[in-house]
Amino acid sequence: MKIMADSLKFTGRFNKKAVFNIHITTILLNGKIAIAASPGEYFVKHQLFWKENAEVPFPYFFGYMYNKGGRGPGYVADIRSAAYGGYGADASEGLIEAGAGETIMLRHLQNLYRLRGIMK
Repeated sequence: MKIMADSLKFTGRFNKKAVFNIHITTILLNGKIAIAASPGEYFVKHQLFWKENAEVPFPYFFGYMYNKGGRGPGYVADIRSAAYGGYGADASEGLIEAGAGETIMLRHLQNLYRLRGIMK
């Protein structure tokens, strides 16, 4: 088992004074099972990106976790959904900045590639 923990910092989408410290964990088991864990409820586009790009037989994504002592990101819309709005992507003071989900998923992917030894 290989594990990589990381963190990223974002502002709010509409409230630029809001700070979101997002702690993520990427896990690789036996080179076949990849797990990406992040706080928040990620739109399906993010989850499909992880599944399609992890390049392992069993990629799993876990979101919607408790963020002890800090502000959780809540709904994490993809950029297109944030632009068009709708449930979870509407103008709300509590939303994380647009593009944060893509950045988080790319970091998970980079970390997984490092764990697999294909990214130096």
